[in-house]
Amino acid sequence: MDCTFNNQICNPSDFIWSYDTNYGNCYTFNSGFESNGNKVDLKQTTSSDPWVDGLILTLYVDVYEELMNMNSSLIFATMAGRGALIRIGNSSYSTDYSNNGILLPAGFGSYLSVEREFKSMLPKPYSDCEIDLDSPKILPFSEFYNLIGQSKYAYSQQLCLTQCIQKQFITKFNCAYPFFLSLYNVSSCNLGYDELLLNLNSILERNVKIDVCLPLCPLECNQTLYKTSISSYQLFQNSYISTIKNNPNLASDFINRTIDASNIEKSFLTVNIFYDSLSYTLTTESPQIDFVSLLGSIGGNLGLFLGVNIFSLCEIIEVVIEILFITKRNN
Repeated sequence: MDCTFNNQICNPSDFIWSYDTNYGNCYTFNSGFESNGNKVDLKQTTSSDPWVDGLILTLYVDVYEELMNMNSSLIFATMAGRGALIRIGNSSYSTDYSNNGILLPAGFGSYLSVEREFKSMLPKPYSDCEIDLDSPKILPFSEFYNLIGQSKYAYSQQLCLTQCIQKQFITKFNCAYPFFLSLYNVSSCNLGYDELLLNLNSILERNVKIDVCLPLCPLECNQTLYKTSISSYQLFQNSYISTIKNNPNLASDFINRTIDASNIEKSFLTVNIFYDSLSYTLTTESPQIDFVSLLGSIGGNLGLFLGVNIFSLCEIIEVVIEILFITKRNN
């Protein structure tokens, strides 16, 4: 309903639309592309003031009444999830969020502050990670790593495990599981929700994820983390009554309902997304001791022990001489 960034009104072209099988309509802001697919410069912020350089959104999140004709499982998901899911990611590459995100309820305004952390771990034998995302390569033992490398997505172990499970599902049913991201060029399964879940469980019960997939999906050594904190307040719903009455598209959702505060409460939410600080945390690992230092340490310790042993040998000889001298004198 309303959007501002850097205190400037957003344009519809600032958003890229996509469809998520779990959550429905998705709109990505500051993706680096316009809605028509043209590449544009990324928008930047120069302060951490939520009212100056934050992204402020007012969202209409009501559920159209005719959706109640869907099956019971999806009705429950729709009613329980009335609100919005906010996902924060890096604009430099596409990310499989694997349903990660911050759920915002309808009827509330929220302040969402963001902190960034970049982690770089050492590969084996220092840690369990193997893949340096800054130096991509081909892994002959993992078709899933290579599959992700040829896509627009950044590699992560979680995405690799997802593709491995998809491969098992595709091999068995000749179609992709619709609620997981699939990088394979196959159509999604047209099965009921309960049947899909049953078939997925039949694959997971064979411990495929650990026995088959995990050895083929090495852990990445580079990670970008976004830590968030949220605070909320209840919206004054009466202010949105005129908004609905004056908008024919929105008013059509209330043909069988009264446009009052109790119904409006389920229809709107606002969110203000901003950086808590323009600084970020960079965590890197370095060897506490390298091979040359290890050799030097071993040599130093050997020299110390040898020196001590030679000194001890001289003391033993001295003691023997003294014993012989004392014995000879006594005789």
